[in-house]
Amino acid sequence: MTQKPIKQNNMKTAIEWLVEQIKSDQNQKALSASEWLQVFEQAKQMENKQMISFNKWMRENDTAENAEQYANYSDKDMLIEFKIKHQIN
Repeated sequence: MTQKPIKQNNMKTAIEWLVEQIKSDQNQKALSASEWLQVFEQAKQMENKQMISFNKWMRENDTAENAEQYANYSDKDMLIEFKIKHQIN
């Protein structure tokens, strides 16, 4: 069974996407071990893209104009803000 490629506009975290793949296969029990390795690789690629996007967003928003707005935000708060602005669950 061939997995669907990751879409750029997918608004799920890599973990949410991976859980969906696992749940889907529980009903079908169709994936082999090598196919599961491909699924895990896709999830890792998705996670890497999300981390890069978050890092880029952080650098773009690290401005004097935003200093007051984000002054008391922790890293976790900033990640939540990023997910909200990018509509990621």
